Amino acid sequence: MIIVTGTKRSGTSMWMQILVNGGFAYIGEAFPRDWGSKIRDANPEGFYESALAGGVWWRTNPSPRTGAWLHPQSVEKYAVKVFIRGLARTDFAYIGRVVATMRERRQYEASLRRLFRIQAKNRGKEFDEKKVAPLPPGFDWWLENYELIRDIATRRYAVHVLSYGSLLRKPEETIAKVFDWINLGGDKKKAYEVVKKELNTQRARQGRAFKSDFAEIFDELYHRVDKSRPLDKAFLDKMNETHVKIVEIIQEVAPNYLRIRERMEDLEPPPQDGEAPDGGEKAKNEKPKKQVSQAR
Repeated sequence: MIIVTGTKRSGTSMWMQILVNGGFAYIGEAFPRDWGSKIRDANPEGFYESALAGGVWWRTNPSPRTGAWLHPQSVEKYAVKVFIRGLARTDFAYIGRVVATMRERRQYEASLRRLFRIQAKNRGKEFDEKKVAPLPPGFDWWLENYELIRDIATRRYAVHVLSYGSLLRKPEETIAKVFDWINLGGDKKKAYEVVKKELNTQRARQGRAFKSDFAEIFDELYHRVDKSRPLDKAFLDKMNETHVKIVEIIQEVAPNYLRIRERMEDLEPPPQDGEAPDGGEKAKNEKPKKQVSQAR
């Protein structure tokens, strides 16, 4: 599979839109369930998510709803969105190429809170900062991106890691490199159109005020990804040391957070229409279309 991964609000939807516009077959829907009426404002061009967003593993494949099983060879050319924690549990046989996108942490936080506000409004509730953000600023961003680096270093699959910012700055160059790397063709000109429309709507956003000993390494991690700089051993050692400290702090300020996080993400994702292609053909709504070791 061609797996698009990242944290929520990191550009995964845009990359799915790019691949879909470029003619790749895909699994998922632009607006699953009632998302088109509930949270369209958060992603007007579509989310392209499926039940596999939480991973291609025994809880999702075979489908608990239909019993359909995806054979690795039948979906090797399909694009699918799988968030970072889902990627870490995805069976290796399904990982062909991984496009991993990272968003600057302040923009990530602002975008995530915007989504939470939209969701709260649709439920007729007020946005409660304490409930949706129990951790110090940047910690949830760190937990997921650290897990991504660790999984890459451990399982060593083919991956192209890039920043959301670099895609917006140089869309044609970035998309061309990714399409050439995937090496399955695709219409680059149509793919470019996705980002050109988005470029006119991006606004600089600021996250919550953040004063911490960890701010520097958070920003350095993003800077290295944004500038395509390698993660050398010295930096990875620093990441490992930082992660241990962050986990200790989380256990102090939100002792149940990690346990609840594991439990919630182990729950079966809600079934979606078009979640599994039949015998490798197009899915519904498709166009024919631990510690980190040294790694780049």
